[in-house]
Amino acid sequence: YEISLGLVGSEIDKRQQAESVRVTYSDLNLASPEGQKQLSQRIDRAARNVCGHTRGGTRNLQLDRATRACFEKAKADAGAQFASLVSDHALGG
Repeated sequence: YEISLGLVGSEIDKRQQAESVRVTYSDLNLASPEGQKQLSQRIDRAARNVCGHTRGGTRNLQLDRATRACFEKAKADAGAQFASLVSDHALGG
């Protein structure tokens, strides 16, 4: 099982390449709060890695804004998939 994060690199990179990352969760129990937390953390890490977003930021404000926007969009896009998975597992699916 996996969640796909599709990110547009042009938000942070002038090469305008699209990048997709798969976040696996087959080893997690999404019916449990701990499993949900672990999946959320995996999504967060994947979005940070793809977008190049670090918590400390850089000294380039334009780049920081672009990487933050990319990160927020990736998290929002994955959030819908995450909510659907958690709901399905809560219903026994």
